[in-house]
Amino acid sequence: MKPQPEEFDALMIPGGLMNPDELRATPDALEFTKHFFREGKPVAAICHAPWVLIDAGVARGRKLTSWEHIQTDVKNAGGNWINEEVVMENGLVTSRKPDDIPVQQEDDRRILRRETCQADAVCRGRPRDIIRGNSRSEPDWHDYSIHQELRR
Repeated sequence: MKPQPEEFDALMIPGGLMNPDELRATPDALEFTKHFFREGKPVAAICHAPWVLIDAGVARGRKLTSWEHIQTDVKNAGGNWINEEVVMENGLVTSRKPDDIPVQQEDDRRILRRETCQADAVCRGRPRDIIRGNSRSEPDWHDYSIHQELRR
């Protein structure tokens, strides 16, 4: 059974070169991603993961960062690419590379704890549980990847 985006409170799109490239070519993954933006749920993306945001049609008009070599792709899709460790905007947290993960994880936690949500769509007055694999606990973005599940 494929995962349903309604079952999750946040989405972490994996980085690297191959994971995002496979995901952006997978219609189910793009629909899964769009759900989080429609519902104002938190999304985190690192490295090449903004390719998924681009192909899902949700990068336009957003401030984000990524692996430096795909900045042209982000800009061509209408995104505002910024060369910073981490960029947070309205529930979207992006970072450039593995060296940025410690900073990104802290910002992911802040968004999920609703510390930065004064005007964000992420805050809709309802508590959010954090998904870790199939159990709810503290956020650990490296424990669950939608990639394997969506390909089943």
